[in-house]
Amino acid sequence: MNLRVPFPGRPDTLRPLTSRAHWEAGRPEVWLDLDQAAVTKLHARLGPAAAEHRESAFYDTADLLLRRAGVRLEIVRHGRRGVQCVTLPPALHRRECLVHETDLADRMPDRAHLLTVLPPAVAAALDERPLERLFALRYTRTTAREPNHTPALEVVLDRGVLAVAGIETAFAELMTGDVGGGDAARAATALLDGLPVRLATEDRWERGFRIAAGVQVRPQRNRPVWVEAGATVGDAGQMVLRNAFEHFLRNLPAASLYGDVEAVHQMRVGLRRLRAFTSVFRGTVGDPFRAELEELQQLFAALAEVRECDVFLESTLPLIRPQQLQASERAAFEVTARLHRASALGALRRVFDGPDLARVVSALALRLQGDGWRDRTPRADLLAHVGAATFAARRIRTLHRKLVHARPERSDDLDGWHRARVRAKKVRYALEPLRSVYPRPASRLKPYAKALETLQEGLGLLNDLRTAADVVVRLVPEGERNAAVRAVAAALAEHHDACVGKLLRRAARALSQAEEAFPSPRQKVRAVAVVGRDHEAAHVARSLAAAWGCAGVKVGIEGAGDVACKKVLRLKRQAGRTPPRSLQRLLRVSAKRPARDADLVLLTARDHAAQGLVVLVGPALPGEAPASFRVPAPEMASHEAFAGHTEAALAVQASWQPLLFALEARLRD
Repeated sequence: MNLRVPFPGRPDTLRPLTSRAHWEAGRPEVWLDLDQAAVTKLHARLGPAAAEHRESAFYDTADLLLRRAGVRLEIVRHGRRGVQCVTLPPALHRRECLVHETDLADRMPDRAHLLTVLPPAVAAALDERPLERLFALRYTRTTAREPNHTPALEVVLDRGVLAVAGIETAFAELMTGDVGGGDAARAATALLDGLPVRLATEDRWERGFRIAAGVQVRPQRNRPVWVEAGATVGDAGQMVLRNAFEHFLRNLPAASLYGDVEAVHQMRVGLRRLRAFTSVFRGTVGDPFRAELEELQQLFAALAEVRECDVFLESTLPLIRPQQLQASERAAFEVTARLHRASALGALRRVFDGPDLARVVSALALRLQGDGWRDRTPRADLLAHVGAATFAARRIRTLHRKLVHARPERSDDLDGWHRARVRAKKVRYALEPLRSVYPRPASRLKPYAKALETLQEGLGLLNDLRTAADVVVRLVPEGERNAAVRAVAAALAEHHDACVGKLLRRAARALSQAEEAFPSPRQKVRAVAVVGRDHEAAHVARSLAAAWGCAGVKVGIEGAGDVACKKVLRLKRQAGRTPPRSLQRLLRVSAKRPARDADLVLLTARDHAAQGLVVLVGPALPGEAPASFRVPAPEMASHEAFAGHTEAALAVQASWQPLLFALEARLRD
């Protein structure tokens, strides 16, 4: 775009300002640190590579105004000239970053261009404040494809220095990218097998800001994600899985560098949300993604060990009254707990530095960059194209029903309340990103979300008190337990007995409030009948029922073959008879004029059943006539071949896929 801005110092003169804007994909990227031995082995495994030298400098104010606003100002060197790149943060409804570029005669920032593209609030705060060069990156980027010449995997190797205040720090980092045409995650795992790699603690530009400004990396809470109204289940699943994965990655620097208490907690929450979302979007998430996620169990256990020590020191130990434990005994026990926490943190850092974690996290990032996280069956493809609003209505209602059924029969059943806590957590995790497409106003969801939050907090406190005794046992070995340990255990048991009744009553009240506040989604009931050759219509009907049942679509589906059509003819001659079962659901919705609807079903089936499959979509409201449309039938295998051979069954199921997509689009309209 062409803008016109005043010359500096000459307000009466205007000059043209050329700015190029483009979107950068907001996909998760994982960088791996390599040593010289790993670089040598990697070059031996890679094929032909292209090298490019890059140099860029980063600018900001002294108090990092742009960084706090999420804006990055970078000057990229091109010979004697430069290009100014201003990267703006993504909005809530999209993952891409907006980048504005302009050419520079020298390599100094163009303030006029910067003020033009910045958000108004940030531009007003910047005003005439000076910009400082904080650090520079000089590196060589080598790009190559996976050695077997498939276009599945792209390998990017950056080797160079980070220059801050005249001090240069060398780095060698590797990133793999999915360029389609194969299983990039499996190719990356094979490429990295045996290489001494580790997860990069932080991005090189984040490291530059931290060293130049002397600021400590802080833990990052989850960024809210909103699913757009017209999104499909595949779009929504990828969005929320990426959000949880990035939440986990953003807290790696603070947890690894400083062992920050909140960062460890947020990493654990990110992993827990990632695992919960694979359950929420079951039927769409593929088995390879689930298997790789299960390989993070060692990391989750190491995070849980550190987190249990933090909860004990910050929340549980202060509950013990002074008269229950002497000050000297409390201090000695606190020292023991902190030593155990330091040991658990050392084990966690060894997991961070291990090559196994680097390979697994890199594979997960590759699957989330594209659609490698999805299942490849035709049924899963149909589910991925279902509207997110329909999916959210049925899935949240199902999770709520499971939560209600988890209510213990006895108020003191702690195991039952633990199950209720887990299910409340799943409902809350599913509700956070899907509330924007849930078919009820946001004001109707607030009381329900508040009740779920109260329920989860109360049961979380109860769970911490239940596990406190086990934490005490793990903190101190059996041979070293003394009077202080016994005093702490006794005090915790007394506090648990005193608080358990209050917490359980609070949980029961919150669960009752959640039951009352749950907003039932508005749904239109549609009936569908598939008319065609007998075995053909039956298999298509079963496939539709299974796929939509997994997606949560409220649709009644029946297979009506030639025999059913003949029954309709016979029943027309015999007044007062009941229509066949395969057509009852279709006619039940519009019960005011069943005879007219039966005639329409009969005529449509008789005219078109011989030419292909006829799909009859029943009315959404009583009194409406059912609509119908015909899709040419695919070449079907014989009934015996279909029943006896799995490969033939899969081939026939794949041939139905265009029909399923067409019918799904018709129902959505």
